[in-house]
Amino acid sequence: MPNPIYVQPDAVLATIQYLRTVPELTTLIDPTHIVTEIPSTPIYPYVVVQLGGGNGIWPALGNPELQIDSIGGSKQLCGQIARTVQAAVWAVANDRMPAGVLVSGAEEMGAAWLPDTVPNPPLPRYVARYRFVTHP
Repeated sequence: MPNPIYVQPDAVLATIQYLRTVPELTTLIDPTHIVTEIPSTPIYPYVVVQLGGGNGIWPALGNPELQIDSIGGSKQLCGQIARTVQAAVWAVANDRMPAGVLVSGAEEMGAAWLPDTVPNPPLPRYVARYRFVTHP
């Protein structure tokens, strides 16, 4: 009898789905502005979620690392959004999203001030890395 195959969920999509349900965050930012990439004609602020890597813990559990950037708006608002994302990640507890289950979340690197200097004027940006435990 072959071993079962466990396809891990899309952790980026599950995290976006989760963050869009957090009222403390959606009072600061439009839920449709929690994305994987900023559109070509943006209206800031945005939260951008990207996969930074990861591995499995056991066959049925994933352990992805995600980078979550808070971009735009004032520096104060951008920082408040970053801290609210941090609190939301810490609050993850077996949250079932359509894309998969977020079992838990932990901080790998706290929000760091890293303004985007390409546009003129520069955009406020905080960058943080989080580690999740997921399962299908």
